[in-house]
Amino acid sequence: ISEENAAIIEQERLAAMKPLKRRQFRLTLAMNGYDLNEIEALINQIEDPMQRTIAQIEWQDATDFERTNPTLLMTAQTLGLTSEQVDSLWEYGLTL
Repeated sequence: ISEENAAIIEQERLAAMKPLKRRQFRLTLAMNGYDLNEIEALINQIEDPMQRTIAQIEWQDATDFERTNPTLLMTAQTLGLTSEQVDSLWEYGLTL
């Protein structure tokens, strides 16, 4: 398959993953050794004021977390997580 089709298939796969509730999302991170305060500190270091504000709102106020959310993807990248690692965390979170 073409690279473009592969990207579309991957986007559809990610979009099909059920959202995590706030509790599931935060428990998953904590139970896998991620310090929630450090994540918040990373968000607070985002240079662009608008992106920082959006990330803070997403982190503090979201009730559901979607696998394809741009802020989530940016935060995962900042933490050095691969897509496969995020998938694994997501699958774990769905069991909580």
